[in-house]
Amino acid sequence: MIARCIGNRADGIPQYLGVLFFELSVQFALTVGASYPVLGMELYRESLQLLVPDNSDHRRPQWMPSELFEIDISELPTGWFFRAYPEGSSGHRGGFRARWGYRLLVESDDHRDGLEEYDPAALAVFSAELRRVTG
Repeated sequence: MIARCIGNRADGIPQYLGVLFFELSVQFALTVGASYPVLGMELYRESLQLLVPDNSDHRRPQWMPSELFEIDISELPTGWFFRAYPEGSSGHRGGFRARWGYRLLVESDDHRDGLEEYDPAALAVFSAELRRVTG
């Protein structure tokens, strides 16, 4: 699945989402007009987040609000998994509603969190998945 970037600033995120964890002056490591492979999606609180690589040479993972992208009607990638977080679960209490993506991303909250923390093991899995989808 490919998403085309249409915005890269926190002040472009609709107000109803709040600023999530960003200052309004933040500019994300995205290039407007560029296309990004989507390696996962999650519904966090009221926001659909896309897992895409950043613009650095390292292509690090970043969860970005879907409002910063356009995605044409698209078939879900082969091998994706889905998980819903039932009300009362620890994930649901933490704001997570659902997650789609490669198997480990969906099965392991520790892996998902490791991506945000740039854990070397999580980054290695992400990089392997990125190479798999981009050839």
